[in-house]
Amino acid sequence: MSAVASSPLARHATSPADLQARLAAARRGRAHLVLRDDGGLQHLVELDGRLAVGRSEACALQVGWDAGVSRTHAEICPAGCGWTISDLSRNGTWVNGERVSGSRRLADGDLIRLGATTIAFLDPAAQDAPTRTVAAPTGPSAAQQRVLACLCQLRAARGRPPKNAELAAELGLGIEAVRTHLRALYVLVGVDDEPQERKREALAERALAAGLVRPGDPG
Repeated sequence: MSAVASSPLARHATSPADLQARLAAARRGRAHLVLRDDGGLQHLVELDGRLAVGRSEACALQVGWDAGVSRTHAEICPAGCGWTISDLSRNGTWVNGERVSGSRRLADGDLIRLGATTIAFLDPAAQDAPTRTVAAPTGPSAAQQRVLACLCQLRAARGRPPKNAELAAELGLGIEAVRTHLRALYVLVGVDDEPQERKREALAERALAAGLVRPGDPG
């Protein structure tokens, strides 16, 4: 059982060690969950089969600090080449702000909410599936890297982070595709806890500081 213990520490920002752990998980190429406990400590859970989530000690992922989570709240299961989540609670399970009715297929970058706890689902194997090679992922996918580079370029040129519509127009993508890539990047780079109005700025700052994007990289 992989119980995630609560901590008395105050909530903290993503550290370099947190970012390194997320990048290492992406390199391993397996679907995984990223969450923080009530003390702000990051936890990574790699998925290798059916996973029950709840407050009960019998759950493989124990969220014991959140009173809004049921004893057995949800279940994440392998389904074909992907994963699904099933709601088993009275309080509801939410994915990207939409309540789950029965079961729902998960996509890379989805944000799951149980009670007051947010869990990010990341699946490196699903990134760029049509053109994916046998090489293991080393961080952002090719499509995510393109969005990230464009974000940093437009921010430098305009003195502010671009909006979704501006990124979509520049890259020739749909707005929903841009949103999906940004959600995954927020989690991967460790800015998913930032206020919504700060996320793009924080993403660009963190990406440049970590060397994920260099000046002149094509967007």
